[in-house]
Parts: sequence; C-alpha cells; structure tokens
Amino acid sequence: MEQNTFSPSNFPRSIPVLAADELTLHGMGIADLDHFHEISLFRNPEYSLEQAAELIRLVQKQFEQKQALNWGMYLGDELIGTCGYYRGFANNQGEIGFVTRRQYRRQGWMRIAAQRVIDYGFEDLGLDLISAYVRDDNEPSQRLIAQLGFKRTDQKPEDHRRYELPHPGWA
Repeated sequence: MEQNTFSPSNFPRSIPVLAADELTLHGMGIADLDHFHEISLFRNPEYSLEQAAELIRLVQKQFEQKQALNWGMYLGDELIGTCGYYRGFANNQGEIGFVTRRQYRRQGWMRIAAQRVIDYGFEDLGLDLISAYVRDDNEPSQRLIAQLGFKRTDQKPEDHRRYELPHPGWA
C-alpha cells in the first residue's frame, strides 16, 4: 500500500459532510448553541452560554487555520455530540477527541462517529497515527477506544493517558 502523507493540500476547504449509519457529521454553528452548551459543560461544568458560543467560534477559527477538524454529530437535525481532531497535525498525526450529550451516551453513537472520523483521518487526511488522551477514571471512553483498536501507552501527561492507533496499512 502506498503511503498517503498528510499535507495542507489534504486538508478540506470546508468541513466535509460524513454519513455514518443514521448519523450525519458536519460543521457546527451558533444555531447549535443550546445543545453545544450542554456538550461544553463536560469541559467545564460552569461554562456560560457565551463561553460555549466563544468555543464554537474557536473551533471554526482552528479549522480555518488548519489546526483542527471537528464535526458535530447529528441525529436528524439534533446535535448529539462532537467528534474530531484537535491540536494540529504535526508529523502526520492527529489527536481524536469526542463528547456526547448525556442522554445519548452508551448507545453506540460515538463508536459509529469515531470510526468514520478515524477512516477519514487515514484515508483522506493521510495520517500515519491517531492518538487519544483519556482520563484513567473514564472507563466508557477507555472501552470505546479499545474497541476502535487503540493501544494504551505508558505516556500520561497530566491526568490523561495516551492511546495510539497506527494506520492499518503500514503499522
């Protein structure tokens, strides 16, 4: 298999729409603010609506600067979670992250979305490796990334453990 290396030319001009079973993954906007606010509370339980709006603007700015690529997960027209790549793409690597609204957790939606985002990372972005950082007390996320094929590493920056998934074609 010929290696497809990540480069800025691989980066999409707009956030692509990805179909994944009943889910649709696409860009988010201020129209999604109420549901996005609920998602952002995972990051900080005291986030205000304005802070959530600022976070949406930051996600959009990071995309424009080719530093991140994040999708909203939609069941019909309802935003149920987010999944995407954070913190740039140095060395042909991407870092996946995800959050689901509380009432949609443990129903399999994130596994469907994350697998589609992983496939996009390897096939379309040309990534060699995808990493994930998960807290040791977050057992549902640990189970999910294990099901997706990630392997635990000894690296533990701060309170998160690093997991890695190499490209299946040249791991």
